[in-house]
Amino acid sequence: MIIFIAVVCFLVISTQAQVPVKKCPDVTVVEDFNLTAYLGDWYEQARYPSSLEDRGICVYTNYAPNKLEGDTDLEDDNSVKSHTEFINSDTNEKSILDGVATQDPDNAAKFILNLTNPIDLSVPFWILGTDYTGFSVGFSCSEQNNVTGMSLFIQTRSPDPIQVDLDAAIKVIKDNNLPTAYLTQTEQDVCDY
Repeated sequence: MIIFIAVVCFLVISTQAQVPVKKCPDVTVVEDFNLTAYLGDWYEQARYPSSLEDRGICVYTNYAPNKLEGDTDLEDDNSVKSHTEFINSDTNEKSILDGVATQDPDNAAKFILNLTNPIDLSVPFWILGTDYTGFSVGFSCSEQNNVTGMSLFIQTRSPDPIQVDLDAAIKVIKDNNLPTAYLTQTEQDVCDY
């Protein structure tokens, strides 16, 4: 009985953490994705609701090669470390999400993100659009136990992006027929990077 209650609680939290949909939409990812150019720091500007970043402000993610010491060939591994930090706006406490994102061998802009901290969770993570130097649109949609939810993130290379980068990200979202109404702005004005 306790396991059943835990599963139900997880499903409720999961569906509240994402935009609920009947099925995952067909979306287009970046063609000829360049993982090396994508590595580095990204600052979140907006997102769909996400319990993993609940009340999160000052959200940034660093993508770095996931390789053994001395190994210089990123392509052999097809995975990157994902390290996200943010501040809870209610408690002012820092939270960290760590994981490894492994590329789909058939599509370089599609990953499976395996989070290891604070929870073990595997989710798809696709790059719908990026220019590598200004903006990125990350997308996730998963169907589990007849519950489907999607997440979307707009990230930029600067915590204070230029409007052209934000407009380019919104265009990617609209070109994929995804709703912009669910986007909530991620506060970056009070951050100490």
